[in-house]
Amino acid sequence: MNPYIESNTLISGQNPATGILLDILGSESNTLYYNYTGSSVSSSAVLGVEASDVAGNWGYIIDTQTFTGLGSQTQLSTFSNPINNGIRGFISSSNLSNSQIFIDSLYSFGNGLILLYSDNEIMPGQPKPLVSKVDNQIRFGERWNTTSTITLNGQVTGFSYESILSAQQELLNVFNKDFENFSIIQGGQTLYSQDFNIIKDINFGNSLYRGVLDYTVTLESQPQYLFSGIYGVTNPGNEWSFAETDDKLLEITHTISAKGINTSSSYSNSFDNAKNYVLSLTGTNSFIPPFFSLYCTGASMCIDSFKENINRLENSYSVVEKYVSLDMFHGGAGYIRESFDYNCNLSNGIASLNVKGEVKSCKNVDLNTLRQKYINYDVFGAAVTAYSGACGRIDLNPNYLVSGVNEDPYSKIISFDIQFDNDFTPKTYFDYSSEVKIGEDDITIVGINGTIKGRGDLLNKYSLVENYFNTQLNLFALANESYKESDISHTYPLRSQQLDYSVSKNPFLGEITVSTSYDNRDLIPPGFQYLDYTLVFKPALRQLSSTPLPICPGDDYYTVDLGYANRMQFSVNGQATVCPGTAEASIGDINNIANDNLIKFGKGSALVEKKSITQSNAGNGKTFKFNFGYSYDSASVTVSPFSSINAL
Repeated sequence: MNPYIESNTLISGQNPATGILLDILGSESNTLYYNYTGSSVSSSAVLGVEASDVAGNWGYIIDTQTFTGLGSQTQLSTFSNPINNGIRGFISSSNLSNSQIFIDSLYSFGNGLILLYSDNEIMPGQPKPLVSKVDNQIRFGERWNTTSTITLNGQVTGFSYESILSAQQELLNVFNKDFENFSIIQGGQTLYSQDFNIIKDINFGNSLYRGVLDYTVTLESQPQYLFSGIYGVTNPGNEWSFAETDDKLLEITHTISAKGINTSSSYSNSFDNAKNYVLSLTGTNSFIPPFFSLYCTGASMCIDSFKENINRLENSYSVVEKYVSLDMFHGGAGYIRESFDYNCNLSNGIASLNVKGEVKSCKNVDLNTLRQKYINYDVFGAAVTAYSGACGRIDLNPNYLVSGVNEDPYSKIISFDIQFDNDFTPKTYFDYSSEVKIGEDDITIVGINGTIKGRGDLLNKYSLVENYFNTQLNLFALANESYKESDISHTYPLRSQQLDYSVSKNPFLGEITVSTSYDNRDLIPPGFQYLDYTLVFKPALRQLSSTPLPICPGDDYYTVDLGYANRMQFSVNGQATVCPGTAEASIGDINNIANDNLIKFGKGSALVEKKSITQSNAGNGKTFKFNFGYSYDSASVTVSPFSSINAL
């Protein structure tokens, strides 16, 4: 209970006309306790108590009492308007408008001192708390800002446990929200005001909740006028770190961080303040050149990654930017990293060098820019420099042997693998092997197996390889050359017809693989891709009749020459495939094959015993199977009688 007194002295006053004595005992919340004593008071007399506001305006009627006689009485009165400045008593014979003031400005409460938080008076009707303020400087290299800590040490009073508990709850209701204004006002003048206070703690002392309860309220704020840094930001950080690798790459890490405080009365913008501050420092505007670097100065920095760390609970925000820096060419919009693999062994006369590498994109750089970076890269110049240093030679062929380039559009990386050597063969060539062998039938077979290869970029290389395949490749000439250079007899020439043929085209590797074979069989007629046939002869035999002799058991026979021979049998059977796209051999041509062999090997008058020709489409041409059978008399068979089998 706030007695509205100084030094615990009661406020009292007496009306000289009536002798009425008014003692104001105290108050809590909006309840006033007072005592009046009178002797000769008219029944129509009215006693009243009124208060003034902060500006000193009177007229806030607290209570009125009508006297009914002599005596002393303690009154309890509840009023709706807070007592902000002063109180006085009055008496009227009939009504309030005809009043006589008898206690004028008995006491100016706290000399008009008012404490406000969030525009609400702190515990009106209670003793004013002791207010203390401590400022602590915060430094980040230099003075950044000052944290003000305000402590309110006070008491709540009451006649009962319930009244103390109610006053405690009233205090908690006042301090129930952060980032509000705290003000000290006296006599209508603002002595101190600070926005955006944080309620750090509210503590109550040990108490039986009877009479007095001690309390402490601690507020913390960051006064804007004491900020030499960015208002709304604490714990700022702006750090550059460098690491140089052995392969002349400078790795740069830029870390920016901050914690925000609220600077808005309408919403909490603490996190926004931290984020805006951090983002304002991203990039290279605050870059510090690395003076220790042997190769890089950071002039061609390329941002590699951007990472955010968000903590809304603590209103903190940080960014980690990672850059890489090389020389002016290798860095920039994208950076190139390459490695070299050497083979300086000249035992076969060929030295080689592989260049493998990647063109990595800086963040937010499109793929077209990265492609242009690769196009401008002098890969042969880099290869010659590396080749000269490793092998001590400069005879590298500028037309690279193998070139592969791959794009990863998601990671925005172009990888390349290029092989050079010191072989100055043409840009396109046939890398092949040949094999010459003789079969059991004395037929010589020559096989050719090889791959058409080229130099250059994959797309152009395959175009050159395909043109070489269509216009320059002569497989028979290569086979015939191998046949003539072998130690095998060349009595029979090599046929130009292929026994087999296969082609495998691989545009992804830029190669065409070819396999074929030839032999030195008899030349087949034009128009045939394949021809194989067999001649079968069954000679004429003399016809004999043999009968065992009954009187001479054992091996004795009676043999009679019948005087004739059976017909000689001759057949031609085989298979032929007609060449596609040429003048096709007809069935008549196959007939001619049989007839030519009959004339060549047959004798006498021939009789056609059978004739069969079947046709099917198999692969690239028409395939025929044929079988011709003949019989004829043999003029060379001599018929003579024999007396026994032994005579034969």
